[in-house]
Amino acid sequence: MPVSSIIDLYTSMLGWYMYGAMWDVITGTGLIMVPFVAAIVQTLLEDSEREKKDTKQFVRSLEFRIYSMVAVMILAAQPYVILFPENMRYTHLACLPANDGESSILERRVERIDYGDSGTTADNHASRFQASLNGREVRIPLWWYIISRLSHAFTLSMKLELPCNPDLRILVDGLSTIRIHDDLLRREVAQFHKDCYRPSLTLYLRESQERDFTLPLSLRLNPEKELSWIGSRIFRELDGYYKNYRATQPVTEFFWIESRDGMVADQYYSGDRGFPFCDEWWEPENSTIDGLRTRLIYYVKLQPEWSDVLQGYGSQFGWWARSYMGTDSQRAQDDYLLQIALTSDATATFSGRFNTNLDQANGFWGNAGQAMVASAARLGIFLGSIPQRTEAKTYRTAAPIVQALILMFFIMFLPALLTIGMFDIGKLITLTVVGFTLIFWGYLFALCHYIENFFLESLLTSANDSNWNTRLMAAISGQTNDTHDDVKLSMSIIEWISRILYVALPVIFSLFLGLVGHHVGGVIDREVGKLAGGAAQSGAGPTKTGVGMATGRLRGGAAIAPLTKNSKNPNRYF
Repeated sequence: MPVSSIIDLYTSMLGWYMYGAMWDVITGTGLIMVPFVAAIVQTLLEDSEREKKDTKQFVRSLEFRIYSMVAVMILAAQPYVILFPENMRYTHLACLPANDGESSILERRVERIDYGDSGTTADNHASRFQASLNGREVRIPLWWYIISRLSHAFTLSMKLELPCNPDLRILVDGLSTIRIHDDLLRREVAQFHKDCYRPSLTLYLRESQERDFTLPLSLRLNPEKELSWIGSRIFRELDGYYKNYRATQPVTEFFWIESRDGMVADQYYSGDRGFPFCDEWWEPENSTIDGLRTRLIYYVKLQPEWSDVLQGYGSQFGWWARSYMGTDSQRAQDDYLLQIALTSDATATFSGRFNTNLDQANGFWGNAGQAMVASAARLGIFLGSIPQRTEAKTYRTAAPIVQALILMFFIMFLPALLTIGMFDIGKLITLTVVGFTLIFWGYLFALCHYIENFFLESLLTSANDSNWNTRLMAAISGQTNDTHDDVKLSMSIIEWISRILYVALPVIFSLFLGLVGHHVGGVIDREVGKLAGGAAQSGAGPTKTGVGMATGRLRGGAAIAPLTKNSKNPNRYF
């Protein structure tokens, strides 16, 4: 049986299980007879108000109504179609780059997710839920089984009609989940930041104010971006920065070398660990030693957050780099990925080591340098605060959960709604329309997601303006240190549009369609009432005709044969 989302795999099973439990209570306590008693009383009162004294007509009308109630009860209330958990399935659609790894074409991929095998923490409940059933079978009424399948099929068909576009929101959100969990590696990154990056940035700020200071042509393309992270090419390639600074504490991954480390510490006291210079520490020329950059990239790509989505976020990441960053270089993509990973875990990794006074800088440029160090330490210039969860992401993440919960409560209380509605055909049609609207929310959320990404993609420019694109990717995360008003204004407008779409569109759709369903249900009620009245009149037709003829003969003298005298006895008539 299809469902609307991953969480719906479990909430729908729980909903139909509670449906059966409530139906058992209604039938076991005799409450199921209340609608039928109410129908008899209501029909009797209606006939009394219309001054219909014919018993047969009353019986015919009541009989028709009871038959319709029984039909609704059997088809739409009595659960007897077995719902097997292994048949519960969610169809996930995603637009991902082609498998060749180089094409910029996006293609739609369909993934079937089964109950208990969704890859989420909700799977932990699957076995417990089945064990708690104690062998009981989850059943569903035939009417709702058919309506549910048709509604989900229609919703999925509408989703498939949406064009493919790059899912920039999912891309940023997925990459922002990458974390550095290894404590030794985290401490080494913090140490590198303290011993290499921060003093190099301070020195650069001071030297850049000198009149004869110029950057090489190869480093002038985007110096702000290069200065914003610990792997800066400026600090690695220019003399006086990473080539001069070195580790102040022994680094575990480097062995002690007399010619390099002898003047810093004794081999015995250093534990046979070395004190590499920053350029060697980051990326040594000796390929037999893995520098900090290599180990960070290797660690990040081995993480579940990255490996599990290698065909998803990973392929989109390469597509993003090719399409909007203008690079096919694996090194450039790895550096970009590494910056995102360090940004995602900046607060935890560096744990507030930035707000220290810069003794080397004074006056205006000292304050500016301190502010820039604090900002760049969090990679604020480049990517802002990507790990922050945006309000739009909250809506998008919570939307299918809210839908699944509302649908579960709707299913759970259906027996009570049908019973209170006296198993009326018109009420059943109204509830059917409401159930369809709740399932169709899945398409509305997909439409909202498409519109949001369409607006975001429309803000992107060509790969020639990679600075704008990277600032936009930072702004997509919700909060950013970008001071460009155009980026902020554009993202603010999109956030408001996203908020309105995710909240207002499903509510308005359900309201309008619910009113239509209520109207259709009322029309069906009236037509069924007319049909019942016609059946009662047709059933009582012969009796009424016979009585009318007899009455006519009694009232109309011409219809009665004249009395004649008896020939034998003229004083008597017969």
